[in-house]
Amino acid sequence: MSKSKLTGIQIWFWARGDTAIPSELHSGSTLTPNSLWGTPDANFTFVPGLCDYSQHYDAHQIVFDLTFCVRVFRSCLLAWQEVVRAGFG
Repeated sequence: MSKSKLTGIQIWFWARGDTAIPSELHSGSTLTPNSLWGTPDANFTFVPGLCDYSQHYDAHQIVFDLTFCVRVFRSCLLAWQEVVRAGFG
């Protein structure tokens, strides 16, 4: 993810084990996206004069939590098993 007053907010996604993951991402250091990263999966640009980036976005951090709650996963799994048993899956 990248965010700046000039480029807006950009988000890239690579699946685990994807060979297209830029090698510099494995180090965990602060990076500047470049053309080797490809097109962002999400791109939110800022319109000059319409939104004050410094006031509304600069101090914020965006956190993506992709963990799953085991209880919810188990409930979904049990529900799916019932669907399969009923002959609908």
